Amino acid sequence: MSRYPQSDPVEHIKICIARLEQAWNSKNAYLWASAFSDPCEYIDAIGIHHKQWPAEKNARLHDSTWKTIYEKSHARFFLENIELLNDQYAMVIMKAEVHYQWKGEEKHNMNSISALLQKQGAEWVIRYFQNTPYKRNAENGEGSSK
Repeated sequence: MSRYPQSDPVEHIKICIARLEQAWNSKNAYLWASAFSDPCEYIDAIGIHHKQWPAEKNARLHDSTWKTIYEKSHARFFLENIELLNDQYAMVIMKAEVHYQWKGEEKHNMNSISALLQKQGAEWVIRYFQNTPYKRNAENGEGSSK
């Protein structure tokens, strides 16, 4: 007998992560925020810790982000590991690759993301999120954290 007889939590977690990619690529700030608990803990790519961050602020920040060099960007999220901690929490490690234009040139950044997901009702949402850059402008080696 499965520990999770009602449904497969891994599939539901994958749906949550896919929502991030869909939201980024459609520049839908409210879809992005819907992948998170309200409030959530969020450490962004420049290291700012948004404590007890309401969904509305999460949406507004991402809406603003997509009005910068990321306006025509495209992101891909790659799951590296999902560890079910119990029937309510899971640790997720993923990579994000964002392609964008800067002064007419194609650039891309790569980030490592650690997230603690929590089951809320029938769906899984991100409760804690840490976005850590490890390569900036990866095609020319600029900004590597190595």
